[in-house]
Amino acid sequence: MEKIPKPDLEAIVSSDLFREMRRLNLVDEIELRNLMVKKDYKNLRSSFTSSRAIEILMDKYSLSDTAILSIIFHNRDKKTKTPQVFK
Repeated sequence: MEKIPKPDLEAIVSSDLFREMRRLNLVDEIELRNLMVKKDYKNLRSSFTSSRAIEILMDKYSLSDTAILSIIFHNRDKKTKTPQVFK
C-alpha cells in the first residue's frame, strides 16, 4: 500500500485561492489553527521534550496547556463547512 503524502500546509495557506476563501469566510479558522498546532508540535518534538514543546506552543498560540493538550491528543469529530442537502 502506497503512503499518501501530507499536504504542505504553509503552501496552501499562502496561496491566493486560500486567501480568497478566507476573505469569504469559507475557512474554519479554529480548525486551521488546530492543524498548525499539531504540525508545530510534531516538529518541535524532534528537538524538545513534550512539556517544553507544549510551553512553546502555549506562548505561540496564546492558549492554555489544557487547550494545547486537547488539540494534540484528543480526537474530534471531523467538521464540514459544506451544506447538507436532504431529500
